[in-house]
Amino acid sequence: MPGADEDAFLRRQELEIRIDRLLGIDFPAERRERLWQAQQRLERKRLRSLWTALLPRTLGTGILARYVGDAYADVLDAEELAAFLGMDEDSGT
Repeated sequence: MPGADEDAFLRRQELEIRIDRLLGIDFPAERRERLWQAQQRLERKRLRSLWTALLPRTLGTGILARYVGDAYADVLDAEELAAFLGMDEDSGT
């Protein structure tokens, strides 16, 4: 099992690869950092909260998806958010 620092490093590298692939290699460093911070907040919230596990699967998934979308929407515009989350902007999926 990786230590906390190694785990954070690997998760950051995964995010960087995802940004490069979905948003482009020229995506600004400052906005990359803001996405990393949003991801960190989401991870801390996920680890602290068990309430989604107590909700019916579809309801819990919907609440979690909205929370994730809202967190990244602070950094990304609608088109970028759809690309980053793998959603078709026209269909909402």
